Formats: sequence, structure tokens, C-alpha cells
Amino acid sequence: DAIKKQKRRIMRCKDDLAREHDRRRHAKSRGERQNALLEVDCERIERQSSGLRDKFARFRVSDREKYKAVLAMHRDDLRRLQDELRDSRDFVFGDEALAAGGNEGEGGETGAATESREKAEEFDLEAESDSCSNPYSSFKT
Repeated sequence: DAIKKQKRRIMRCKDDLAREHDRRRHAKSRGERQNALLEVDCERIERQSSGLRDKFARFRVSDREKYKAVLAMHRDDLRRLQDELRDSRDFVFGDEALAAGGNEGEGGETGAATESREKAEEFDLEAESDSCSNPYSSFKT
């Protein structure tokens, strides 16, 4: 009777062992399949992110070029308007503007005001240029 109990116990342990082996084998194969799928997804995502990095680099270059072109156009417009203003002032006031403000070449009051205004505007344009030169700085490449 004791021998039968031990045989049954041994058979139960063998069955338990076989079940554990099957469970581990299935878990391992399931893990390998999942790992393979994750590797494929990872490669796909890496390709996509590489494409995005390239796209952002192209955008960064084209945006800088466009910004510089627009900035140059605005500077040209500003210079043209300043010239028109100067010509209009000279036409309206004639030599009085030069006499009241001193010689423009010497930097009288009118010339100094214009000069300081030009410097301030140029500084503003440079500050604007610095702040907008890299609109994609928050993106890491």
C-alpha cells in the first residue's frame, strides 16, 4: 500500500514536471514571437524617426533661407522708405532742415536722431533674426 502511494506520488510529480516543461516551452516560444514582432516594430519606428529627422533638417534649412530672404526684403524696403522720407523732408523744408539740424554729414540733431533710430531698428532686426534663426531648436536631432 505504501509503495502504491509512492508510485502515485512519483507519477503526480512527473505529470507536474511535464506540465511545467510545456508551460515554459510555450512561454519561451511566445516570448520569442513577441520579441521578433517588437524588433520589427522597432526597426520600422527607427526608419520613420530617421525620416522625420531628415525632414526637420530640410525644413530648418529652407526656413532659414526664407527668413533671411524676407528679412533682406524688409531691410531693403526700410532703406527705400528712409530714402523717400529724407528726400521728402529735403523737398519740403529744403535747406532749412540742414540749417536747423546741422549738416547731415556732421550728424546734427536731425542726423543724430535718424542715425540712432537706424541703429535701434537695425538692432531690433538683428535681435529678431537671432530669436527666429532656429525655430526647430526644441526638436532634438
